[in-house]
Amino acid sequence: MEEFKVIQARPGELHLAVARVKDNEDMAQALEDRFGAVRGINQVRADAGLGTVQVFYNKDELTSLFNLWSLKDAFAALFPGVNPLELLTLLDDNT
Repeated sequence: MEEFKVIQARPGELHLAVARVKDNEDMAQALEDRFGAVRGINQVRADAGLGTVQVFYNKDELTSLFNLWSLKDAFAALFPGVNPLELLTLLDDNT
């Protein structure tokens, strides 16, 4: 995935380097707002200075169809050129 690089992945936590967040406070805030509104995502920390995003989530909550659809919509709005299934695969791999 060109837009993302996995820095660290543990069950319930994904730490990414996100090119579009680097030096972009608006994008960092948009990520926190959109992903943070998805049920099953407990917290999102986006750091524009470092270009990193930490996502803390509960996989059991994210697996409902409604929550997965909400996550897909949030992802597509912020990263229209990237397949949202790639993010879901990252979250699913960290169980």
